[in-house]
Amino acid sequence: MSDKKYSESALPVARIDYHLSSGGVLDSVEYSAPAAFLHDLKEGNPYGMPVSLVLFADANGETISNDFVQEMDPQPLSVEVSYVNVPVYYETGDYAREHNQLPAFRASNKVNETCRKCIDKAISTYYDGHILDSRAYTQVIEQFGYERTMSVLANTIRSRDWDERFSRENKAWASGIRVPDNRNMMCCVLNSHSGLVELFTRMVRSRYHLAKNEDRSKPLQTPRTATRRKPSPGVER
Repeated sequence: MSDKKYSESALPVARIDYHLSSGGVLDSVEYSAPAAFLHDLKEGNPYGMPVSLVLFADANGETISNDFVQEMDPQPLSVEVSYVNVPVYYETGDYAREHNQLPAFRASNKVNETCRKCIDKAISTYYDGHILDSRAYTQVIEQFGYERTMSVLANTIRSRDWDERFSRENKAWASGIRVPDNRNMMCCVLNSHSGLVELFTRMVRSRYHLAKNEDRSKPLQTPRTATRRKPSPGVER
């Protein structure tokens, strides 16, 4: 994928996380211009700190080329893709075809299924038999955002309306969440145990309300080419 179309983007296209030797994140920088991102990868790390990278997919689910990774020495700790900039498409395939929106329809469906797989994997990875670690939902939200994550959760709960392992509260919540109106959402029903989906949903809803309150207290900021982020807070069980 050519990086030309990203040169004037106001949305982030990539992020560099600088890690301490202990593994924690010391600093994070988001970039809206690929040239600045690639420059800092080569010149902006004079002390050779370990880094992890995040590439942000555009509205069509595509990222800037990752060919540069092969030339990095040392190699990054990880390279992940964030889909927070891919809009959730709610209309049917017929509607998308009639309104020339098939690329958005297909991109959204593909990311929906990827989100479903990631939620299942996160639950499997972070459930130790007794406790579901909060890293399960923070990882998914970081990669897909709240809207898509909650849509997949609501879709799963609504598809199992008969299942008493889901609370009345979560069933009522799911009935009020908008879910894409197409048959492809049948592929976006979680395979995880209903009890764990119930717990995961409660955790996501709680964090969402907390995030909304935090956003209300933040002043508006003007986008910049490179934006520093605060280090991620410690994870609690």
